[in-house]
Parts: sequence; C-alpha cells; structure tokens
Amino acid sequence: MPDREILLNIESYVKELFRTKLNSEVLYHNIRHTVEVVEASNEIGLAENITASDLEILLIASWFHDTGHLHCCAGHEAQ
Repeated sequence: MPDREILLNIESYVKELFRTKLNSEVLYHNIRHTVEVVEASNEIGLAENITASDLEILLIASWFHDTGHLHCCAGHEAQ
C-alpha cells in the first residue's frame, strides 16, 4: 500500500493551497475537481494492479496536477 501518512499530508497541503490561493475566477480547476481526479486515479490504479510504489506516485501526481493554476494561466479555462 502507498504511504498513507505521506498522502494525508499532501492532501492537507493541497487543500490548504486551494483554500488560500485559488482565484475566484477559476471554476473548474478547483479542489473538488482535484479530489475527483485523485479518486479516479486510485480506482484505475487498483483496477490495473499497479505496484504500491507506482500507485503512490500516481496519487501524488493527481493531488498536484492542477496546483499550477493557482499561480498562472489566466484565462486557461476560457480556451
């Protein structure tokens, strides 16, 4: 199994980032979307029987996948 403590720390960190840094104009790339991506990634990773190490990497990447939208990419959602 992936390291649960690491994943919980990352989840808390990313949720705090979105809570404090998210621009109110961002409608889609938000914490709700991120949680959905993490859940889907976990489901797919388990269904594909990937290793625990690979699942951990996948979940970490899923948590961080949209955090760049907190710092740049004005108008990204309009494209």
